[in-house]
Amino acid sequence: MDDQSFTIVESAEFHDMIKPCNQSAKIPSANAVKNQILQSFENNQIKTKDELQVNNIVVIKYVYIISLYNK
Repeated sequence: MDDQSFTIVESAEFHDMIKPCNQSAKIPSANAVKNQILQSFENNQIKTKDELQVNNIVVIKYVYIISLYNK
């Protein structure tokens, strides 16, 4: 399979490839795939931002403590 857009999930060839693996598979639309990926990206972006903010606070406290120790 090559690097095609999400619309590949709507092609007959994609359905023909998936159906032998699982006859009852419900293949999402291209928009559903795109929306799931965007939602996952946004969730991970928020999580990463929060983690970096917490880590930044820890680093600032560490630098402050070291500066007090080195006086």
